[in-house]
Amino acid sequence: MKMQPSQTALTTPQEQNLGLADIKALAKAEVADDIVISEINNTRSTFSLTAQAIIDLKNAGVSEKVIAYMMNPKPPAAAC
Repeated sequence: MKMQPSQTALTTPQEQNLGLADIKALAKAEVADDIVISEINNTRSTFSLTAQAIIDLKNAGVSEKVIAYMMNPKPPAAAC
């Protein structure tokens, strides 16, 4: 019997919340802002940023657009 590779990573929805280190790593990898924001939404990650955390994110290369979204996420639009 031939075993097929697992496709779990392709079919399992993202469940793990992102942390500040993940956001910094995405910025360092120069991932586009819209993709980072989508990942925040897909993982349902929430952030409570202190002034120092904002400074650290900015110094790590995280865009102001992503930082602003982290501070005030907009809920996904309801399907009509």
